[in-house]
Amino acid sequence: MPARRPLGEIIERVPVVKNGKEQDYLDTTIYLETAIEPDNRAETVRLYYFANTLKSAFEEILLSFADPRGTGFWLTAEYGVGKSHFLATLACLLADNSDKVWNSVHEEEVRSYRFKFEKRRLFPVVVGLRGKTSINTDRPITLLDQLEKEIDETITKLGLENKINITPVAETLNLFDGFNNSLQGTINSYIQQKSGQKSGDLRKNSPDKFADHVRRFFKENSIPFEPKVSINDRLHYLYNQIVDNKTGFNGLLFIIDEYETWLSQRPITSQEGMFDSNVIQALTEILPKQYGCEIFTVIASQTDIPAQLAGRLKPLPLLAGSGAERDYHVICAYRVRRYKSDMEKEAKLYYHSFYHEFAFYKNETEDTFLDTFPFHPLAYETVRRFTSSVQDMAGVRLGLNIFYDVMKSQEVLALDTPITLNYLHEFSPSLQNALASPRFGDSQKKFRDALAQLPRVFNDREDVHIAEAIITTLYMQYVISGEQAIPMTASELADATLTSTGPITGEQRVEMLLGDMVIRIPQLEYDASKKDRGARFVPKEMGPTPQQLLEIIKEDYEKRSLEVNECWEKLLIASPAETRGQLLIPV
Repeated sequence: MPARRPLGEIIERVPVVKNGKEQDYLDTTIYLETAIEPDNRAETVRLYYFANTLKSAFEEILLSFADPRGTGFWLTAEYGVGKSHFLATLACLLADNSDKVWNSVHEEEVRSYRFKFEKRRLFPVVVGLRGKTSINTDRPITLLDQLEKEIDETITKLGLENKINITPVAETLNLFDGFNNSLQGTINSYIQQKSGQKSGDLRKNSPDKFADHVRRFFKENSIPFEPKVSINDRLHYLYNQIVDNKTGFNGLLFIIDEYETWLSQRPITSQEGMFDSNVIQALTEILPKQYGCEIFTVIASQTDIPAQLAGRLKPLPLLAGSGAERDYHVICAYRVRRYKSDMEKEAKLYYHSFYHEFAFYKNETEDTFLDTFPFHPLAYETVRRFTSSVQDMAGVRLGLNIFYDVMKSQEVLALDTPITLNYLHEFSPSLQNALASPRFGDSQKKFRDALAQLPRVFNDREDVHIAEAIITTLYMQYVISGEQAIPMTASELADATLTSTGPITGEQRVEMLLGDMVIRIPQLEYDASKKDRGARFVPKEMGPTPQQLLEIIKEDYEKRSLEVNECWEKLLIASPAETRGQLLIPV
């Protein structure tokens, strides 16, 4: 078989250009409100990769939303699998039927849905709730408040202030009439300053504009604006103001992300939570079914749909079920690396080199191998689980950037093997920074202590390298699973580290290395007499093992050679009484 070319001759990292300048990291966090702005829509769609399970979910939503009768979905996905990008892409395509946006879709089957939306233009109301609070010192902020705020900001971004007035006129006038004289005077002065007309004349001639100025006064002064109006009436009024011939919109699209953060502050069974549930019911049931409104809703959460909302929205898991893990691998590879011209055939040599020996590749075909090349399957899955576990760590840019970091390493790109988990740990600053946090500080120190012992255990550099890969692999399993980490057998570790067969099999070599390491490294839990139980990392103190104690004593006596020789000389001529009857030199 021809020799494998180094990785760097076959692939290269995908360049990231922002504002005309190349940057050395990926913007892995999609900010929904920014991603759907008109100038960003084509790029948001272009960067999205429709892996198989994602494409199925996307098509299910598009097919459902093609029906003018409104409907809703509850999208569930773990942190770090691209849920926000999925939502942003969906919003861009449903809110903008232009050639520029739809032609940015890579997947032809998804692009074919465009004809169903050629005559439909949905007004996007996109709210990301992560980092936002539903608690206010004066009164709880409701989901309806957040939706109105986003509607108001979207109207401004789209330059539709003169076409859409979202203020409930009659209710606002009644609210104004109940104010005391002092507050009315202040508002009248504000209206005259803003409109250039006396407030009384404006109210008489254009009550809608007068009411809107009242609402804006409250908004600019951060005062709750609470005209007495029911949820259904309020949302129906907003719908009628936005969906109109003069605006060009014929429906509303509500996308609400990170809903679990909202529920964590206001349980769904509380009074505030029940109010929000009524808002969702109005959007998904009452307005579409009773009023014929074309309202389409997607709520995304890391948690399953609450029982109180079951039946109102259709549950739709994202990157779940058969093939989901693989889709994550494909997405990561697609975002961080690309093949150099006519080099995929060289990657196939890797497939044929590793397919027969390593179980991780037994279920792969040439094509599926090329989709995820060059990273090892365990590397993808470990990063996925690690990213999900550190979602609450502020300032951590993980997921794709761990792989992107490694693609910048010339040392890694000089390899002629797939990239295993230990290389991610060694060459990703993003991963190193996360592991340096207090949460992992203690176990990371003990891991470093374990690595420091390896040169004392092995003289052969290749043995040290494989042992480092073994310890790193076991440590990362501890990081993502803690005390519940499942031990890995020698066969599994040989697969994970791509320890190949030579004079002995890769499995046998790993068994030998484990046997040597467990004597001197207390962080390694392994019983050579029960090999089938496997090995795992445990964050033990670096206290000396019996073998290490013996080595310390030997080193001490090697430094006291004169004293040792003198002792031996005395013993050679010692009497039986001194030696307790033992002959030191047989006759």
